[in-house]
Amino acid sequence: MIPKLKLVLEYKHFFDSEPPENRLDLIKHIPKLQLLYEIAGLNYRLKPYNQLKYDFSLETQTKELEYFCPIDKDLYKKYVQIASKYTKSKDEYPLIFNRAANLFALEEILNNDGFLQEEKFDMKKVEVWDGIFKYLLAVNAEVVKVKQLPPEDTTIENISASAIALNELMIEDNPVYIPYKGICLIEYLSKHPVYGNELQRYFNETLKIDKDRFIYNLLSLSMANSQKKSFTEFVYNTNEPDAFLDFLSSNQFNNRDFIKLLTVKKTPFYKDRDTRYIVLDINFLINKSYNFFINDFWFDYLKPQKDEKGKDKFSFKHYRAAFGLFFEEYVGEIIENSFHHLKYPKPLLFDNLKIKVPAGQIEVADIYVRQNKKILVGQVKSSSIYDNEKYSGEINTLYRNNREQFYKDFGVNQTYDSIKTILENSDSFDSKLPVNKRLEFYPIIVVNDKVFQTPLIPNLLHQRFQELLANDDYKPHKIHPLVVAQISDLEYLENTLAKKKKTIWDILKSHYKKIDKTLMPPLIQTTDRFINPGIVAERLMIKMKEIINTYSERNQ
Repeated sequence: MIPKLKLVLEYKHFFDSEPPENRLDLIKHIPKLQLLYEIAGLNYRLKPYNQLKYDFSLETQTKELEYFCPIDKDLYKKYVQIASKYTKSKDEYPLIFNRAANLFALEEILNNDGFLQEEKFDMKKVEVWDGIFKYLLAVNAEVVKVKQLPPEDTTIENISASAIALNELMIEDNPVYIPYKGICLIEYLSKHPVYGNELQRYFNETLKIDKDRFIYNLLSLSMANSQKKSFTEFVYNTNEPDAFLDFLSSNQFNNRDFIKLLTVKKTPFYKDRDTRYIVLDINFLINKSYNFFINDFWFDYLKPQKDEKGKDKFSFKHYRAAFGLFFEEYVGEIIENSFHHLKYPKPLLFDNLKIKVPAGQIEVADIYVRQNKKILVGQVKSSSIYDNEKYSGEINTLYRNNREQFYKDFGVNQTYDSIKTILENSDSFDSKLPVNKRLEFYPIIVVNDKVFQTPLIPNLLHQRFQELLANDDYKPHKIHPLVVAQISDLEYLENTLAKKKKTIWDILKSHYKKIDKTLMPPLIQTTDRFINPGIVAERLMIKMKEIINTYSERNQ
């Protein structure tokens, strides 16, 4: 069964035709700055700094449509009438305004010129607002575009690759956990024998800021703004030029592949003048502390360096391996804290699951958590699906032309093999495991890449696991479906599990009930009910408060 995703209205829905070949022609009569203000403002209203989730409600969609039709009310009524044709109820309605289109539009505008040059531009014209609205509809047509497939090839597997670009950008990032991971990553790299000194020089010479101040500044910008009117909270005014905001708004790209959003990711602010900046995307701003920091440190500082022979001084493979070890350490802390009450046996992780067999040393799994006859077993994968594969729209490109290796890289085969290894070698690490009785295995793969929270990608790994499972009979044991947990899923569950308010077994079983025939939804559809801005792990709050208090005092 192919899931029915929410309809995004595009140009053809309103005008019964395809958008112009060059959609920028729709807005060439408007200055670039005004376009950036309007679309950045729209993007901010869908998710302001004090809101965890994107507001895609019908009420907000209606308000925004009225906002972009401020002069000609008959035109507004006409557009409402068209949108209403696709609205079945207050719960089943289409989207017009969405983050994916906003970001694509900002990226395209930032990387193009030829707009009207006029300082005192009058926005109070129907053709101005209607031009912006038509342009956004044309962008919608671009971001929802999928590769046309013959009926026999219209499968979940093929469609999964086409839907990534839109779906990934609809997933929010937590404004507390992301910077906290950034703090942990920077501390880890600071002590690394290869990258420690390099990181210190990166902060001193390139960023020209202390590492803790770096996190503090990002937190300050993403969590508050001194604007008196909430409608203009996306505009940041300063008393004097701000070096950190200049850094976050220094456009260094000439990007033509707009769907990758390289400019907005690199510079989530736009500088209007010396003392005024506009935030283009709060989520991307937050990610400068973690996901984007990983790339920035590599591409801006490590990659350009050469040794005395003119060869690359640093290896990307080695750098990613260092990040992989950090990620394992971070996941390990969450697992140990979540299941600290389990003693017999206590949770086993990574090196503690390496055992000797006649063929040599093997690793049973990355994660082994047992409570009586229930076993959580799985792998931890820091690997990412890179942009060329992610945005190709082609399943073979997503697989890097090697389907089998793709699933191995993301731990599906290893997780499957772990079950057999546990049953055959439990005496080497858990001697009291009752292998002769019916055991329940709850397979899991923990990943860093947010793409695994999109509606279809986790299902690919689930289906592959089912393929492998069909080859063996594990009776009398019960093997549950494979679940892919993005790291934020574990973060949201940590306090609930640690305080024994729910068990992991009940949470996963409730998730299995959401499987629609053979379609496995992302775990966030279950863990999102545990998202609460006031409930985070105590160890996290201690570190965050330490940084905030230190620099708050210095700013007074």
